[in-house]
Amino acid sequence: IRFSYEEEGEGIKAINGDGVKMNYSVRLLDGTVIEENKTATFRKGARQVIDGLEIMMILMRTGDKVKAFIPSPYAYRDQQRGNIPPNSILVFDLEMTDIDYGSYDFDGMMQQNQETIDLFLDSIGVEPNIDPRSGLRFVTTQVGSGIVPNLGDEIMVRYTGRVMNSNRTLAENPFDSNVSSGELFSFVFDYGSVIQGWDLGFRFLSPGSKATLYIPSPYGYRNQSRTGIPANS
Repeated sequence: IRFSYEEEGEGIKAINGDGVKMNYSVRLLDGTVIEENKTATFRKGARQVIDGLEIMMILMRTGDKVKAFIPSPYAYRDQQRGNIPPNSILVFDLEMTDIDYGSYDFDGMMQQNQETIDLFLDSIGVEPNIDPRSGLRFVTTQVGSGIVPNLGDEIMVRYTGRVMNSNRTLAENPFDSNVSSGELFSFVFDYGSVIQGWDLGFRFLSPGSKATLYIPSPYGYRNQSRTGIPANS
């Protein structure tokens, strides 16, 4: 999909299950208006919309305004839909205005987790870097060389993950690590293939960097438990 930014937002991305609030207009490539100045909330990952819009919901963050050219294989293919002819390219003007978290208390849990992280870091005498966009705390212990990753880059990483306990201590045993195996873990950057905290944190890391990311649960697994990771960790 080809798209261009008319305005880049300062917010965050949605994850599967979130409601993505959009202002949008859609036209054919010849300028024929299909819909104009519409507002809707789409549930990310629920396949409520054409594939092209699902892809754009992966790429966009709150505040983004983009123009996206969606080829027919990601739209209605060879099917006629209303006044949309078969095999039509659709041109969307999209503005992502907000995220609907449903019953999940994103802001409340974020505040609670960040307070816990700050108290922990203060107790060990560490001053973290803070991402002004997301509030993510991270500490760089080795500065790498080269450039930071861009959307779609493949990142290869050695990692160890630990849970921060409710008493503001780190669990002695990691819930996951690939350090001893020697095998690198790879993922596509900023494409939602890992937890949101990784996509946020790796924005600041160049090849060779070593860092500790302190990821609050809203950027991790939220209120879902995983093996070795309690809910809201």
